[in-house]
Amino acid sequence: NNFKKTILSEDIVNYPQEHSLIKALSNFFNVKETNVLITPGSDAGLKYIFETFVQKKNKVASLTPSYAMFEFYADLFKSKLLKVYYDENFNVDEKDIKKVINKKIKIFYIANPNQPSGTSLEDKKVKKILDLSSKKNFLVIIDEAYVDFSSHSSKINLIKKYKNLFIIRTFSKGYGSAGLRVGCIFSNEKNIEEVNKVRPLHNVNSIGLKFASYLLKNNQILKKNIKNINQSKSMVYNFCKKNNLNFLNS
Repeated sequence: NNFKKTILSEDIVNYPQEHSLIKALSNFFNVKETNVLITPGSDAGLKYIFETFVQKKNKVASLTPSYAMFEFYADLFKSKLLKVYYDENFNVDEKDIKKVINKKIKIFYIANPNQPSGTSLEDKKVKKILDLSSKKNFLVIIDEAYVDFSSHSSKINLIKKYKNLFIIRTFSKGYGSAGLRVGCIFSNEKNIEEVNKVRPLHNVNSIGLKFASYLLKNNQILKKNIKNINQSKSMVYNFCKKNNLNFLNS
């Protein structure tokens, strides 16, 4: 309700201006403005990266099961998807990761935390993948859609060290704004320039841009959302226990 009071007729009539949100993201995550690209959700960020860097019959890889849109875009762009499977405890064997990487892949995708499992890849494993990516010349995408629910920290600061790293984020989950379709990509300046070439001119609407900026300035909203969601999860878990239903404590 407080945000609605800030909406002006100009927000409806004029074409959207992204700079205020780019500046807000730059300040919030301590990166340069040239390291940020606005996207309509993280799934569009994935699509733009595929459009920019992936050619027909290129090999791409991901942990499995994971976010279905990566497999969707791999199929759409006629690339070959190599899968690294979680075991029954949702752990990943480093040997399986290296085996896939040695097959000359173009992209390695990591949802961190992953969905549907809710598990995160350990920092040392992420670092090993990034170090290999520099040697073997492939791109790494870390999807942090659910990072606000994790005890693991964001890897955005690593874009300064690894030039082939993309971090994709969204305002859909912790910030509770899926209907507005606002996300972003963080990477080095050259990568952002290249991906920006395939991006539609006005790909996020004015209200979405303005509300995302509002959320960054009022971070207590995120904290309240996370608290409420965690309480809801506890209610579901307790219901499952009481009724002898199996569930994954993600």
